[in-house]
Amino acid sequence: LAVGPQFDGPEAAHAHLAARTHVLALQTGEPGTFAQVLAGIDQALWDMAARKAGRPLWMFLGGTRADVATYASGLGPEGADKQVHAKRAEGYDAFKLKIGFAPERDRANLRAQMGRAAEAQTLLEHAVWIAPESPHARFNRGLVRLDQKRDADAAADFAAARALARGHPWGIGNPVPTGAPAGIDLQSTDWQCARFKLTHDIEQMEYLRRLGKLHREFDAVLDEYRRALEDPGLPLEPYQRAPLDPGRYPLLAATWKRPVHAPDPDPPASGMVSANLPWTEIEAHYLAADPNLAWIDGLLTAQGLAALRGWCLESTVWNDLKAGYLGAYMHDGFASRLMLQLVAELRQRMPRVIGDLPLQTMWAYKYDSQQAGIGLHADEAAVNVNFWITPDGANLDSSRGGLVVHTRDAPDGWGFRRFNSEPEEIRHYLQSEGGAAVRVPYRENRAVFFDSDLFHETDHFHFKSGYENRRINITLLFGSRGWSDARISRADSQPAS
Repeated sequence: LAVGPQFDGPEAAHAHLAARTHVLALQTGEPGTFAQVLAGIDQALWDMAARKAGRPLWMFLGGTRADVATYASGLGPEGADKQVHAKRAEGYDAFKLKIGFAPERDRANLRAQMGRAAEAQTLLEHAVWIAPESPHARFNRGLVRLDQKRDADAAADFAAARALARGHPWGIGNPVPTGAPAGIDLQSTDWQCARFKLTHDIEQMEYLRRLGKLHREFDAVLDEYRRALEDPGLPLEPYQRAPLDPGRYPLLAATWKRPVHAPDPDPPASGMVSANLPWTEIEAHYLAADPNLAWIDGLLTAQGLAALRGWCLESTVWNDLKAGYLGAYMHDGFASRLMLQLVAELRQRMPRVIGDLPLQTMWAYKYDSQQAGIGLHADEAAVNVNFWITPDGANLDSSRGGLVVHTRDAPDGWGFRRFNSEPEEIRHYLQSEGGAAVRVPYRENRAVFFDSDLFHETDHFHFKSGYENRRINITLLFGSRGWSDARISRADSQPAS
């Protein structure tokens, strides 16, 4: 195709070759391979044209300087910390990090590589300036502001990111929209429906109606959700999903995963985290434990617990459909001032364990009372804080229902997908390596602190039916994988405060 024809220049040659190979690339299903071949020919033709003109290629293409800024590329997603450290030692000060493998993993890698907060702040201010409608830019700037202890500014950015992604919260006096929001891809997985999500949302809206948080106009929305739950086109298997039909259910489409009710209450004056616990002893116990694992009762003040539980019951932020439970994530609305205050107070209470470790992310899961919880996995962090806020009266088996932590770390060579989403391989590894399984029974306001590298899973639970009885656990991840050992070494050399 390239030999024989006459072309006016490299551009014409590339256009000709791209047109002649377009159909074949689609038929073979290998458009990337064809693009790579054409790119090689294109480079050769431009080099030939520059040589014929007797000029360097960079000058022939219109360049004005002979030097080019360099950066280290192809980093991650596994081992990004070590790769960046090695390249920085070689003299690189700019890095291109692979993303798109898992949102939480991507954010953890990006947070770890931002390094200098002032530099990150400058970059993200620019990102917000050039892309003011980007929820990702606003959210990431909020993360940097959180690291700078500018909690109020961070909260404003997190709220703005949620509004850009999901819309502004609806006040009780606002009319109910009657159609899906503009610009949303209704065929995306975000718009797929499942019976357990519909059931939860019906229970939550009924709860909000009883509290007077939603007005009577929402009764029509509730009726449509109930009608959708009986739709014969919806899979009978509770956890299978099917796309929504906005034409048939316009009110459902208008409210699906939207901030129907998204309060952001002031933290209580008494604080969020209890000051009455022996925090110095708790830290010492955690740091001396092998592996690092400790749990306490009474994490939150009475006022803090009530405020956080009320916010979790009321807020329509439960947007991620899992296998029998719903997730609410920091980047998608689970970043209230209550939670940011809780994080700040935990840093103060646990300076040796948490201290200045970056908050990688936080989330909450709300469970169907008759289904299973999270399978065996480890997380991408240094310290994992996991606590529960549903009253003990909802738990029908007080000996179970909490967390099982296995006393084996994820192997250093395992990547994120392997240690986070391969439960059968993990179980086989634990059986071959030995180690104990520590069962921490469920208790309201009990918190479990552990090295996030340890494999863990939700224990079998049996809770009462009913919206207010749904099991809710909240997770905070601090630092990056591998940071825990270094922090413990530093802590060992310092007196307890």
